[in-house]
Amino acid sequence: MSAASALPVPAPPRTLGAGLLLTVLVVAFESMAVGTVLPRVADELQGLALYGWASSAFLLSSLFGAVLGGVLADRRGLMWGAGFSLAVFAAGLLVGGLAPTMTGFVLGRLIQGLGAGGLGALPFAVITTRYPEAQRARMLAAVSSAWLLPALVGPLIASLIADLWSWRAVFWGLVPVLALVAPLC
Repeated sequence: MSAASALPVPAPPRTLGAGLLLTVLVVAFESMAVGTVLPRVADELQGLALYGWASSAFLLSSLFGAVLGGVLADRRGLMWGAGFSLAVFAAGLLVGGLAPTMTGFVLGRLIQGLGAGGLGALPFAVITTRYPEAQRARMLAAVSSAWLLPALVGPLIASLIADLWSWRAVFWGLVPVLALVAPLC
């Protein structure tokens, strides 16, 4: 063990923890909301044949996004990896929400997955490097628990938003939240 690795890690600012939890909440809400609004999307965009690709594109690209986000964080730093992943996820939300066709929506989901993959790996990298060992378990538990609220109310909220406005608002509405999260990470 080197002398540098034996040095204690100073406690991170509270805004970092808030930023991580809000990031997880946004990604989790989007994940829970899509299943609720996807039938409306396929109906409005007349894209039932591509229905399965809306989820598959997201999942496949999220694998690549996790690797890419990790490589960027390792080579350029955590803030750069986080910023890139947030920007790509936001771009995917906008592309999906603006999609005039189901193919465009699937493209938006592909882009969202790329960003979400990087954002999914982010908390673990940040917690490992920025939190003292005594706080890591508590922060990991908080990040895991951040999926609970979106799992319980995400589909209901997404359905209400789609009923009151449009399924598109489910995607667009998350972009301003990401803008609030970005400075905290």
